Amino acid sequence: MDNSDFIIVLSSAGSLIEANQIAEMLITSQLAACVSIIPGVTSHYCWKERRESAYEVMMIIKALRKNFDALKDAIIDLHSFETPEILMLPVAGGSEKYLAWMQAVSEGRCREEE
Repeated sequence: MDNSDFIIVLSSAGSLIEANQIAEMLITSQLAACVSIIPGVTSHYCWKERRESAYEVMMIIKALRKNFDALKDAIIDLHSFETPEILMLPVAGGSEKYLAWMQAVSEGRCREEE
């Protein structure tokens, strides 16, 4: 297992409902091992030549690098923003057990509880 196989993707959503919908789709389709949702983020930015600030919900997405293109496309398809934030960050290291878990879950070794 090579650390370069793993990524963190940062994305924000306009609401908690939207973030939960994106997270559910990413997990169900095995494009991400985990999506951590952080509500209550205020973002300050420039959009269409105007300074803006908005309430957003941050998503920290743990995934395999090989899934990034499909993950990015899925976020774009579900997202309400014209230009959603999608930033891929490489994982330089981590707990071997956690990385092994990420890989197992992303490869479909997760079942719904019966």
